[in-house]
Amino acid sequence: MNTPYIMKEIQELIHVVNKNKVKNIEVIGNPAAKKTLVQEFYEKLSDGSLRSDAEAAEYFYQSTPKDRKYKDLKRKLIERLHTTALFIDVNQARYEDASKAYYTCWKDIAAAKVLEGKGAQLSAYRAMEKILSKAIRFGFNDIVIDLAKSLRLYYGSQQFDQKKFHHFDQVYKSFRAIYEAEALAEEYYSRCQLTYYGIKAKDLPAAYAQTMQQVEILAPLAEKYKSYRLNLLYFLIHHTALFYHGAYQAAINICEQAISFFKSNPDFPSAAQGIFMRKLFLLYWQEGAYQKGEALLKEAVKYTREGDMSWFSNHGRFFLLCLHTQQYQRAYEIIVMIMNHPRFKSTPEWAQQRWAVYRAYIIYLGEMGKIEKVVSKKFRIQRFVNNVPEFSRDKRTQNIPILIIQILFLLFYKRYNEMIDRLEAIDKYCSRYLKKDDTFRSNCFIKMLLKIVEADFHPLAAKRKTAALRKKLEEVPFEATKQVLEIEIIPYEDLWDLALESLNRKGPPK
Repeated sequence: MNTPYIMKEIQELIHVVNKNKVKNIEVIGNPAAKKTLVQEFYEKLSDGSLRSDAEAAEYFYQSTPKDRKYKDLKRKLIERLHTTALFIDVNQARYEDASKAYYTCWKDIAAAKVLEGKGAQLSAYRAMEKILSKAIRFGFNDIVIDLAKSLRLYYGSQQFDQKKFHHFDQVYKSFRAIYEAEALAEEYYSRCQLTYYGIKAKDLPAAYAQTMQQVEILAPLAEKYKSYRLNLLYFLIHHTALFYHGAYQAAINICEQAISFFKSNPDFPSAAQGIFMRKLFLLYWQEGAYQKGEALLKEAVKYTREGDMSWFSNHGRFFLLCLHTQQYQRAYEIIVMIMNHPRFKSTPEWAQQRWAVYRAYIIYLGEMGKIEKVVSKKFRIQRFVNNVPEFSRDKRTQNIPILIIQILFLLFYKRYNEMIDRLEAIDKYCSRYLKKDDTFRSNCFIKMLLKIVEADFHPLAAKRKTAALRKKLEEVPFEATKQVLEIEIIPYEDLWDLALESLNRKGPPK
């Protein structure tokens, strides 16, 4: 391209900028930013000083969230954050090539659309051509068809360039087929998630048959187009159907195929490999193949960046694996590393609460003498026993490990009257919530804790009265259930042995 053409493009850009004065670009999070109420609001939310509308309204205006001034402040913060999102630096080390390409494509598209609307067509469409090349390389097919359609219209109706018109027409038509296949996969994936969410056992066969029909439709499309998104959704749907059907070996094979596929293209985001490695780990867990699971998690760490949510998630699974194989000291080392990590406080609140519950189990193991050198200065037993955290996810299942560890602490400290009161409440909780197949083991274990009271806290009597329930636990091992992994933080058989050990202690701990 010759120099006069480039200068014409630059002059066009300057004209747009001068005509539409950029008086003030206000962004959030810049240390040099002027101190305003909006900036202070952002900082207080970031460091956790303010956690609710009520706290924020009281702090800034000594008022309530309904106050007009507070609503206005919150609106300004949201607007400022939206603006700031456009200036996020994606060149940091924590972003891989595919992620950088994805974010820069959309940022550049936004700029190109603005320029197009303001009349800077040379700049707008040259930018679109560059973005299109990148989108094709990384498989961002929704971007490809949108840009190809715009470029086809531009070169056909304004530039009258037949060669470019036919080129972009061909790009549009070829990628539209891929895009439509991806759209179908998105529909099937959404239907799959809706079908299996909270599904009852009697409905599983029909759901499996329906989902496998969708898998059969998607399989040849996934094979034909080799699209990242299409194959990601296809493998996820296939895995879900097999997992809920109990065909674990077949699900393992699908995960292995998925990992192999995503490894085959270096331009694919590595996140997909991590997704299927984590799913494969759960399948190994179902099969009781703990050594394979541990080796897989160590490999999966390579596909995450330290401090990202997937990194915390992988370590959470490794932590639970250690607890289920009685590697308590290793579990302690993991939780110390996680909760002291500088990015831990920036994780979602539900994730921090989950680790807080994990920590309670570690403190309990330390009190029982199963872990050496447990540091628990900031852990308040009484506060934990009296408090049930509010979880943003499935509260019914999340409450089970909290209620259980609270009882075990009370038993350990021989606070029997409090334990009796708590168990009465838990008995009602069981009758209301713990009836489904996915909480069978939890129901058994809580009934075993109730038997301790019936046995008047006598260890031999408690062991005798719970023999049948213990046998039920052994007949339905953890690996045979479909319960959420995080419910049974330590196998109930192991927790029961610890409970009996507490009963055998001669007096309250010092």
